[in-house]
Formats: sequence, structure tokens, C-alpha cells
Amino acid sequence: MQRREKREQREKEIVEKSIALLSERGFLDLRMADVAKENGYSMGTIYSHFESKEDLLVACAQALVQEHQVLFNAIAKQPIPAIEKIITVAQCSWELSMNYPDLIEIDNLSMMPSVWRRATKQRAHELNELHVQLANLFLGIMLEAIEQSLSGYEQLDEQQTERLAHHLTHGMWGLCVGLSSTAQS
Repeated sequence: MQRREKREQREKEIVEKSIALLSERGFLDLRMADVAKENGYSMGTIYSHFESKEDLLVACAQALVQEHQVLFNAIAKQPIPAIEKIITVAQCSWELSMNYPDLIEIDNLSMMPSVWRRATKQRAHELNELHVQLANLFLGIMLEAIEQSLSGYEQLDEQQTERLAHHLTHGMWGLCVGLSSTAQS
């Protein structure tokens, strides 16, 4: 295994174990010394991968969002009507929130401006790009749903249809965030 591959594997292991620690203790009670001890690495090794606890949090959120992306891509590829895909995404969001509220908290915390200021710009950018990809995936499903399921919208031009799809997408994301907040409370 090459040096770069070893580094990437080590970083992945640190993230996985950190997600478990964040689930147990929460962000405020987690110390980088705990991360080092859990992984069997020195503090220097941990800090060579993550500049701060916030940087590590963003990396953990990134790993979780990538898992959501796999799930949502699988839903998008299902041979079912788009409206059923939307319902399935909402149901999956609810189930994830109910079964893993601590993991949803990681993603929610990682979106805070104070966290992004202390994370590396590259890692924050990568997380933002993942969210944009998810939003675009969902936007595509929403456009498909408008064409398949909503009568009376045939007379809209392309720009109006896209604007409607954006509004509906934001509404669905709002619903999913609301469901996550409900599950956490």
C-alpha cells in the first residue's frame, strides 16, 4: 500500500471511530485526546489529519452525507413513480432521524458557520459540494414528479417549471430538517 493510501485509510478509520465517539459523548464533550486514545495514535497524528475538532466534525459529517447520498441515489434509480421516490426519501429521512438522532446532530452541527470557520476550507468546501449534489439529485426527482404527477402544470415553460421544482425541493428539505428536529427533541 502506498503512503497516500495508508494516510487515507488511517483518516477513514479515525473518522469512523470519531463518529462512534460523537454518538456516545456529543461534540461538546469530545476531546481530541479521546480521539487519539480510541484510535491508538498520537495527538500529532490526529492533528496531521485534522486541524481542529471542528475539522474532524466536518469530516464525520462528510462521511455520513456520503452514506445518505448512496441511499438517495439508490432511491432515485428505483423503477417507481417520482412521487413515490419523494415519499421514500422523506420516510428514510424520518427513519434515520428516529434511529440515529446523534448522527443527524453531527450533520446539523457541521453546518454551523462557527464550525466552518475552524474547519479547513477544503473540507468545508467538499461537504458543501456533497450537499449541493444531494440537492441536485432531489431536484431531478422533483422535476420528474412535476412531469409525471402534477396536473395543470403542463402549460408552464421550462423556467417556471424549474422554479416550481426549486420551491418544492426547498419545501421537502425543510420537511426533512423538521422531521430530524422532531426526532431529536
